[in-house]
Amino acid sequence: MADYEIGGERERGAGTLKRFVINRLVRKSAAIDDKVEKMVREFESNPKSKGDEEIKKYFEVLGIRPTKDRNAVRNAYRSMAKRYHPDVSKSMGSEEMMKKINEAYKAISSEKAEFRIELDDNVATIRIENRFLNLYEQARQYDYEIFLGKLKVISSRNELYGVVGEFTDWEARIDRVERALFGKFRSAMKDLEKMNIRIEKAMKSDLGESLLNTLRASRDRNSETLDDARKIDRTIRTALADATKKINEVEDRQRKNIYEQLK
Repeated sequence: MADYEIGGERERGAGTLKRFVINRLVRKSAAIDDKVEKMVREFESNPKSKGDEEIKKYFEVLGIRPTKDRNAVRNAYRSMAKRYHPDVSKSMGSEEMMKKINEAYKAISSEKAEFRIELDDNVATIRIENRFLNLYEQARQYDYEIFLGKLKVISSRNELYGVVGEFTDWEARIDRVERALFGKFRSAMKDLEKMNIRIEKAMKSDLGESLLNTLRASRDRNSETLDDARKIDRTIRTALADATKKINEVEDRQRKNIYEQLK
């Protein structure tokens, strides 16, 4: 069988190459998933409770990230149990570790286990709206200083109206601020959506059960993060609609005042 060399790592055989490519796909998928999840948490309104952090520690014991997938939790438990069960492992501390594994599995499996606090839509909308309005005000002040500088050097009335028109184009300013605040978030969402499409395509290939399960777990994890991200994106859109309405009322009035003074 031919040798293959990818990224400096030497792999032997078509089966090994396939595993290498799939694992690299999963690693890249996990990196994007982590990036989106981090951004989601930045937009969430509620701090994590002590109970939530304790549940997350149980996931760490099982060696997996927090997930609502019961099968993933069960598989992680079985894998850890095979590794640390006293009948199998003779290493020191295996019995104590097995107790922690059992405790973690019991806690996570409990119907009362809540490891992800739900988003308070109203509070989140207000927080995102305020963040947007604050940045918009900074952008407007920046544009105003540029506007004053241009007024000092204009030489014709047409040029004057052009400068005023540019400054009072608040829709362009809104777009600029929106891209600054949420552009990376939405771009990362699209990357995760594309990654899931790649994973779905890979799952249609001739794969063994082990690789198929790996891809399925990665897809399910991404889908869970995407659900959270889409919920945040809906909240963002609501907040932007509220903020834009307020901006339009103020800016429209101020633009009329500016043009009245130019008459």
